[in-house]
Amino acid sequence: LGLAKELASYISSENFVTSHVDDIITIQVAGIVKNIVAIQSGINEARNYGENARAMLVAEGAREVFMIAKALGGKVDSLVEYGVIG
Repeated sequence: LGLAKELASYISSENFVTSHVDDIITIQVAGIVKNIVAIQSGINEARNYGENARAMLVAEGAREVFMIAKALGGKVDSLVEYGVIG
């Protein structure tokens, strides 16, 4: 994780924000759930479900990340990192 911290610092700029997180579990769960949410969002868009359905889907996705990550030993504080909500 030291290399990740150095790399994040190196490529970070005024226009490109980076961060590093040592909570691999939450980042991995978030990546999986975000892909599922993106697929469902596309389906909802095709069915013209509207913005309220999208908002509900994103909120439920965040809740699922929280519950799964917590059950697997992830850190609740990591939920506000760019890799999770970004």
